[in-house]
Amino acid sequence: SSINLVNFNRNERCIFYREQLDRVCADN
Repeated sequence: SSINLVNFNRNERCIFYREQLDRVCADN
């Protein structure tokens, strides 16, 4: 599922999206 990552902080994103941490952290 695609959730608005904008609502999550850079650090929180990596925690909530450990699966896509590679993409989430790299995207921002």
